[in-house]
Amino acid sequence: MNYLTQIFNSFKTNSILIYCLQILIVLTGTTLGLLWLGYNQLIVPVTLGAIAAALTDFDDRLSIRLRNLIYVCLLFFTVSSILGFLAPYKIFFILYLSISSAFFILLGALGQRYATISFGTILLSIYSMFGLGEYAHWYQQPTYFVYGALWYGLTSILFFIIKPTLPLQDKLSQIFKEISVLLQAKARLFDPDNKENVEQLLYELSLQNTQVAQSLNQIRSSLLTRLKASRVSNKSIYWLNLYFFARDIHEQATSNYLHYEHIQQNFSRSDLT
Repeated sequence: MNYLTQIFNSFKTNSILIYCLQILIVLTGTTLGLLWLGYNQLIVPVTLGAIAAALTDFDDRLSIRLRNLIYVCLLFFTVSSILGFLAPYKIFFILYLSISSAFFILLGALGQRYATISFGTILLSIYSMFGLGEYAHWYQQPTYFVYGALWYGLTSILFFIIKPTLPLQDKLSQIFKEISVLLQAKARLFDPDNKENVEQLLYELSLQNTQVAQSLNQIRSSLLTRLKASRVSNKSIYWLNLYFFARDIHEQATSNYLHYEHIQQNFSRSDLT
């Protein structure tokens, strides 16, 4: 019994396994569920809509998730409908596809949130071209895509309600792993055997430092969205303290010396190195 409890506890704290379970439920619903209900013709477009919606998902508070789901559904329906209307007019179809793709790519430069939505929309445009001319009415394929997006969005919101802090926990655990790699990279600069490749070690250190800085910014954004959504609780303060602790370690680890070669020359035979 204790063994089963340990397995269950490890499962419910593993974000990858929980996300795999969520995707399993989504794809089972869009394939076996529709097959069992007798809607075989909906399996492909609904599944493609769910896949495109999954690529637009990102960690945020509940109200933002609901708002994002509405935006994604409207965007999917609009983009797919426009492609359906322009399909008979090849020149306008090519022009729209080129301009819209460039627009969504540039929109992704505004931030990660816009980048994920833009990528999902471009992918849905490609999916829409596969089904052009296969439906009797113009609104059928866009509607089926929206069904898939709604199905994924609702399951994503349900899993978020069950375990709202799991993405944040996963990010915090990941940042401490990245900081440990940063500290190991910094420690190699004090090894007297590495005095010939100090420049290469500094370059590797800067790359890892950039990765840690980006992860810290993502955690800060996640914390701010959660703090805006509700009153500050003991659990929120706990996550906030872990973030500040990680940031303090990062600041100490990124303190730099000008000449590591001199340190190795002066202390190469001492216990300091």
